[in-house]
Amino acid sequence: MEHILFPEGKAAEEAAMAAAEAKQAEELSRLIENNNELGLSRSVAFAALSSGDIATYQVLLDAGADPNFSFSYHGVNPNIGRQGPWLPPLGVAARWRPEMVPELLDAGAETLHTGALHIAAFKGDLPTMHLLVN
Repeated sequence: MEHILFPEGKAAEEAAMAAAEAKQAEELSRLIENNNELGLSRSVAFAALSSGDIATYQVLLDAGADPNFSFSYHGVNPNIGRQGPWLPPLGVAARWRPEMVPELLDAGAETLHTGALHIAAFKGDLPTMHLLVN
């Protein structure tokens, strides 16, 4: 496969987001090697989490992504967090991709204030609840 060289900036971030959404971990890794800042992009992280592909998100963790950052989530205070329910990665994983929870915990994700335990309890997901409380 021939690679197109993306200039730094928006085009590079869009390429990384596309690779993350398409579960192309190797391509995402190559893009991050060319531009380390892509590994820290919240947009790329959101795309990788949305894809649900563990290998793709692992590329970001290996590049130094923070497993505890929040997508502007501020808990249940109605006066804060006007951008909606943007949970931290652990909360997103508990809701949509519980198989990613162990990877995030191994990478150092904190369980407090993520909503992950509440989500797992609501879903009746006992294995994920067990991981989160131990």
